[in-house]
Amino acid sequence: MEYIEKLYGRDANDILSYPMNTKFINKDLEKYFELIEMGKGKSESAIEYRSKIEKESGADYHELAKADVLLTFYEE
Repeated sequence: MEYIEKLYGRDANDILSYPMNTKFINKDLEKYFELIEMGKGKSESAIEYRSKIEKESGADYHELAKADVLLTFYEE
């Protein structure tokens, strides 16, 4: 089992999903957030990333709720 270095302040979902090898979601999520911050959160590639994340982690994934807030902020 791997040791998780910094636990303080991390979301419980992130800590619990770490041993489940969900690193692929993190890469896709990182790319999705980058597109949102560039104002391209509703582009075709952003929609593909979101769909992939939803498929793997569920539509109620807490990071997607954060993405929705950022979408309204960066799209204005």
